Amino acid sequence: MATRPRIVLVHGRAAQFDIPESTSRLWADALRLSLMRVGSKFAGDVDVDYVYFGGFWRPDAAHESPRLRDSKGRRYSVALEPSPHVVVEAAPPGGGPALVGDLAGLADKLPDFILKPLLQAAIPDVFEYLEKPDLQKKVDKAIRDACAKPAATVLVGFSMGSIVGYNVLRTANAAFPVKTLITCGSPIALGPIYNAVKAMAGGATPFPRNLSLWLNLWNDSDAATAIHGDAMTVLFPAATATRAIQHAQNWGRTAEPINPFVAHDPLDYLSSLAMGVALHVALTEADNA
Repeated sequence: MATRPRIVLVHGRAAQFDIPESTSRLWADALRLSLMRVGSKFAGDVDVDYVYFGGFWRPDAAHESPRLRDSKGRRYSVALEPSPHVVVEAAPPGGGPALVGDLAGLADKLPDFILKPLLQAAIPDVFEYLEKPDLQKKVDKAIRDACAKPAATVLVGFSMGSIVGYNVLRTANAAFPVKTLITCGSPIALGPIYNAVKAMAGGATPFPRNLSLWLNLWNDSDAATAIHGDAMTVLFPAATATRAIQHAQNWGRTAEPINPFVAHDPLDYLSSLAMGVALHVALTEADNA
């Protein structure tokens, strides 16, 4: 049998935020389509190797590793050389305090009377969820049903999903299987949104009592995450310091004048080093439960 021909495909610049497996399928399909369009016999009989090198330019690779802890106080980070691997540090005596962020974002916080109408116009569905109980129940049920499936132990909520995830876990009983919440691109602490969350929750927004870990990823160029770190942690008080929200910088895209929302990109968050460390901590926590 003749060996199938192979094409090596190399991408262009500015590919640092591409998802290689997705891009490779799309680009290979495009090449095969070109052969199909000209009636080539090779259209269905060629292999394509997509070579990805854009990841060397991802900004998070140039910054200090995120460091997150499990419920026992062990701290996790990532080392990229000689090959990517997770680094685990033993818990300090007493478990150590929660790792929290700083007060960045407060200085640029707009007054609520200005910010609220802007947010209501930009993200009306968030306020509809928070202010319409019947709609909220339908959304929450969809999340609860998914979390009830076998081995579901981690809930990842991006943007509005972080608000829904918090509400589901806030009202969950001790038997609820999810014990780690990872939020990313979360606007939950922005004044008008937090006030609506607080009203929905009956006036108090505690750290969910049956949750072991809440890990929050933010980007200083993402307006949705302007309130993070200590300023966010105090809004959702935990019973102990070691159970407080932990925060890690995402280092995604930078907002641009012509596209101020480019930093609010789900794939940047989901494919980041910070997310990798957070997921490893969460899955290790579940594995050791």
